[in-house]
Amino acid sequence: MKKTIAFLLIALLTLSFSAALADSVPMSKEDQMVGLVKSFLEENEFPYEYDDSFLEENEFPYEYDDYTFTVPFAVENSMEYVYMTVYIYDDMLAVSADAPVLGTGDVFEKMAVFAALANNEIYYAQFRVELDADKVYVSCRSCNLVEDVIPGENELFYLFAMPQSYMEDYGDGILAVLDGGDPYEAFEACQKAVDAQ
Repeated sequence: MKKTIAFLLIALLTLSFSAALADSVPMSKEDQMVGLVKSFLEENEFPYEYDDSFLEENEFPYEYDDYTFTVPFAVENSMEYVYMTVYIYDDMLAVSADAPVLGTGDVFEKMAVFAALANNEIYYAQFRVELDADKVYVSCRSCNLVEDVIPGENELFYLFAMPQSYMEDYGDGILAVLDGGDPYEAFEACQKAVDAQ
């Protein structure tokens, strides 16, 4: 009887030790950032997609991995909304505000000029213009490099807020240039509105 009890105690301790060891295995940086982003989006009641089928349906030229969140986000200009996309890499957390409109290849150079002018005025994100299969995509992207410390909610807030804010400030100009307008005139109009705020 004593041998049986001793055997059962050893088995129980072994199982408990194995479970404790499994719980103590540290989460990867990517998984920690996924948890942070999910908590942030859920606390702020943002409806998000956590797969790339949403992105494929909306014709974005980029490739995505499993660590991608997408949130449609309202902006106060003629665009009406942007797609906020969160990318989680092993060494970086990035947020991109993608314009919901596309241009044709003939406006690529004008759009590049407009983006360069706007990038000269902003600090916490940058506009990007890509040409893919004769379609022009415009986005505004911010990022936080992750070496040892996972960013907190404050950093995540600004990663979201700044690209969205810049898309709000320069969205009307983006639409004007995508419609064939002059990039310098479009930029000046946007800059006057920004300076008046």
